[in-house]
Amino acid sequence: MKKEIPINQPFKETEMAIEAAINAGKVVMEIYNQKFSTTLKKNNEPLTEADIKSNEIIQKIISDSGHPILSEE
Repeated sequence: MKKEIPINQPFKETEMAIEAAINAGKVVMEIYNQKFSTTLKKNNEPLTEADIKSNEIIQKIISDSGHPILSEE
């Protein structure tokens, strides 16, 4: 699904970020629309399969930019 960005000359990274957010959001909604489990990180914050899968999608798409990536997950 290609969305038009209301910017005349968007940066390549802007388009990548939008693609990553849309694709990760779809996976999150698929997971949250069914029964899912939660584990806890070392600091007792919850971590779900949706967190992990969305992070993988975002990193995969953004990694093509060549910029370093720092992730919460």
